[in-house]
Amino acid sequence: MPFNIEIIRMSPSNTNSILIDNGTDAAIFDPWGSASDWEKLLAERGLDLRAIYVTHGHYDHMSAIPKMNAKWFMNHADLPIIKWSNPFLFMYGYGAIDAKKNPPIDLAPGKIEILPGLSTEIIHTPGHSAGSVCFYFPEQKTVLTGDTLFYDTIGRTDLPGGSGQAMKESLDILRARNFPDDTTVIPGHGKMGKMSAVKNDNIFAQW
Repeated sequence: MPFNIEIIRMSPSNTNSILIDNGTDAAIFDPWGSASDWEKLLAERGLDLRAIYVTHGHYDHMSAIPKMNAKWFMNHADLPIIKWSNPFLFMYGYGAIDAKKNPPIDLAPGKIEILPGLSTEIIHTPGHSAGSVCFYFPEQKTVLTGDTLFYDTIGRTDLPGGSGQAMKESLDILRARNFPDDTTVIPGHGKMGKMSAVKNDNIFAQW
């Protein structure tokens, strides 16, 4: 069964929200923008939303969650920064996340099924935040790197939950994975590209 992996931008932000679907079922990664816009898109395409996944707990990767009726997944190391994210979500008019009434399912390292017949590997990559993760789809030759690894740089480490030492260790983890050069890298912001191009243009990924 073929799967579509598409960047969707629901607001002027340059956040790369990702929609993955098989023509019937869908999963959303890092849903920035309003819940109503996402629901409209899903309805127009006739897609049934199975779950929402976030690469980390910063507000610009999760604004649609408060008003969407869907289970959601986040590494629990980022639970403490939801309190930091909520004022920003209020400021943008999206509503706050109540992690007690609607707690995320923990994204622990390992393989999970995203859609029927589609699995991904969760790679814990703290640094930008304590709970940052990457999603690797080997059969689709795609890795979603969130704000850990961008096309030409890496994520900030001075925001809540950030750590320069943890980022260094996470980059070592990604380096050790030895992703094939034709793997598509989709970061949390900015342009995507093949791993070969990232390794050529990003001084932090000289692997």
